[in-house]
Order: sequence, then C-alpha cells, then structure tokens
Amino acid sequence: MLHHGFLEVVRLRNALARKLGHADYYAMKVAATERMTKAQVFGMLDALADGTRAHAQRELGRFVATHGEE
Repeated sequence: MLHHGFLEVVRLRNALARKLGHADYYAMKVAATERMTKAQVFGMLDALADGTRAHAQRELGRFVATHGEE
C-alpha cells in the first residue's frame, strides 16, 4: 500500500487542510463532521473512558470468575 502512493495522498490532504486553516486532515474532518475540535473529541472520549473504566473492570472480573480466562 505504501508503494502505491498512500503516503503522497496523506501528505496532500494534510497540506490542503493546513491551507484551509486546520492543523491536519483529521482536524478538518472532525471540525466538519462533529463540529468540534480534536481536543474536544478526545476530551469526550477520555471522560467516557474514565467514567466507565471501573464498571467495565468489575464486570470483566465477574465474567472471568464465572467463565474463566479462556
């Protein structure tokens, strides 16, 4: 895949995004589709992970206790 121009496509789309005032292509896509910044999206994801981690670990422990690790 790298030999078929993929890196060039990545370079060109990041260059376009920068010309349009974004840090990179991903920042441009997040702004267009989510109407948020990358920092806002990752902040939401971090909050979701932080808010659910303890429960998920408890449930995983219960599952392993009931069904084993395999």
